[in-house]
Amino acid sequence: MPTQKRLSQVITKLIQRQNGIGLAEVLVSIAIISSAVVALLSSMTTGANAVQITDEHVTARYLAEAQLEYIKSYPYAPGATIYPLVDIPSRHSFAMAVSVTIPQASCLTGDTFLGAELPESEESIQMITISVGNSSGTVTSLTTFKGNR
Repeated sequence: MPTQKRLSQVITKLIQRQNGIGLAEVLVSIAIISSAVVALLSSMTTGANAVQITDEHVTARYLAEAQLEYIKSYPYAPGATIYPLVDIPSRHSFAMAVSVTIPQASCLTGDTFLGAELPESEESIQMITISVGNSSGTVTSLTTFKGNR
């Protein structure tokens, strides 16, 4: 039994000498945890901003594509400088501009256009550019050709 008594005395002395955690250790652990939390919050903020910007670009792209489809379904209007616009949702405060021009002959290459032979004149083809933007500038721009078939 003397070894058990001796072990008990050693444990008691160790417990009595234990003073707890020092101030330096607490400050270091708080600094490590704080930097991890700051990094996590920063990445979440960056991710939220990226989602917002991507949503804006995707919405602008779909709006421009919807306008292109609407123009394609609209009858060809020789000499037109503009086609009617689709309704613009107010969620992103977009503005849309449609530009209709007659392309230069250098834009037209090959013998076919939209699956048909090229017309005798470039005036039977319109180059349509749709720009969708907001207060910070142009978000997206699409260009297509419309032919008088």
